[in-house]
Amino acid sequence: MKEIIKIENKDGMIVASSRQVAESFKKDHSYVLNEIGKLKDLQGFGDMFSESTAPDNYGREQRIYFMNRDGFSLISMGFTGKEALKWKLKYIEAFNMMEKAIKKPMSAIDLMKQGILEVDEKVEAVNNDLQAFKQDMPLLAVECDKITAAVNKKGVECLGGKDSNAYNDPSIRGKVYSDIHRQVKREFGVTSYKAIKRSQCDVAIDIIKSYSLPMVLYVEVSEVNAAA
Repeated sequence: MKEIIKIENKDGMIVASSRQVAESFKKDHSYVLNEIGKLKDLQGFGDMFSESTAPDNYGREQRIYFMNRDGFSLISMGFTGKEALKWKLKYIEAFNMMEKAIKKPMSAIDLMKQGILEVDEKVEAVNNDLQAFKQDMPLLAVECDKITAAVNKKGVECLGGKDSNAYNDPSIRGKVYSDIHRQVKREFGVTSYKAIKRSQCDVAIDIIKSYSLPMVLYVEVSEVNAAA
């Protein structure tokens, strides 16, 4: 299925409107305007953004911004997620197509008059390739945090709870957590969680959940917890 994105040629500047960008990325227009407003003191702001007005659905003139490729790239940096990545690719393709149309005005005159670019399904294929690439990338910070949380939970469990003698013994607690960390890194042949692939995050968490103390640590924890 094709998606329609409106890219305009305003006084020789290829632009998209803040209103359409807000609709595409499912953001409130006021949010996008506010994000653009934060950049007003940025050098080159006037080259990237142009303030104007346009009628809304009720015919009322409302403030909008037109942004060129650089302005769009700057604003869309804060939009994350799979759906946002798809739209970023579509806009990049739209800007590219309009630039080519301007270079060949005779063969694309109708396209330039309408200012409407239809982005083909090939963008979806590129998006799928990028998603696969992302899964082969190292863990993001949030995924490292998930693994750390799983290690902490398993450590408390192995030590007998936070109120146990073993948990409150820094030496034993340190041994247990160090062994869990070593087990995870050993399974993946890495020296840091950051080297684990994103696609392996759930596997790493399952390994942590199934971890059990080696006998030497099990005996040590049991004896400390049994002490008066």
